[in-house]
Amino acid sequence: MAHIAYAPGEQVADLTILSVELRYPKSGKSKSPKVFYHCQCICGKQLETETYRLRNGLLLSCGCNGKNPPRTDRQKLYDVWKEMKRRCYNPGNKDYGRYGGKGITVAEEWHTFDTFYQDMLPGYGENLQIDRRDSKGPYSRENCRWVTRSQNQWNTTPRKAGNSKYLGVNLAHTGKGWRAAISHEGKRYILPTQPTEKLAAIAYDTKCLELRGEFAQLNRDRFPEDFNQAA
Repeated sequence: MAHIAYAPGEQVADLTILSVELRYPKSGKSKSPKVFYHCQCICGKQLETETYRLRNGLLLSCGCNGKNPPRTDRQKLYDVWKEMKRRCYNPGNKDYGRYGGKGITVAEEWHTFDTFYQDMLPGYGENLQIDRRDSKGPYSRENCRWVTRSQNQWNTTPRKAGNSKYLGVNLAHTGKGWRAAISHEGKRYILPTQPTEKLAAIAYDTKCLELRGEFAQLNRDRFPEDFNQAA
């Protein structure tokens, strides 16, 4: 049962509780309601918040007087954790189709925020994003790391384009041979023409590894049956 920590009429810092509402999730695994407080700031502005923000001193006013404290790493990681669970378990989330809808899950131990926080605080920094090393694997301590926005984009499953099944490979404009190309940090690299499609794919992989290291998406990983044979 949800715990109601504050009653209408109570004051928390510069906020007065006007009403309390229990909301049940429309979908997902959790059936427990969440408690929401409708508050009014001393300036007259009204807002809505949850128990943890009031109890932990994260919300002292509507922000009109600059009282709200700077967000700590714990608060930022809580938001990361909450959104991670939403896109995996809430069909109403805009990103559910690319995560939970494709079978991406959160490791059982990470269903508790404190465990997630202890595992992921090391290495965390401003403007970093959580990333799964294996984009088809779960959110877990073994599979997750902090990366920049660019690195995160490199690790997403790329879309094939052009007239080859291989990433970055196209038939040469002359119609003779195959050529690979890759874009990285705003620069496009056009690689030498190769006599076969597979050799062009190997050239792409080599350049991709050079530019992106562990974040490279490679043809040899997508088509292992092709690259166990001679080109």
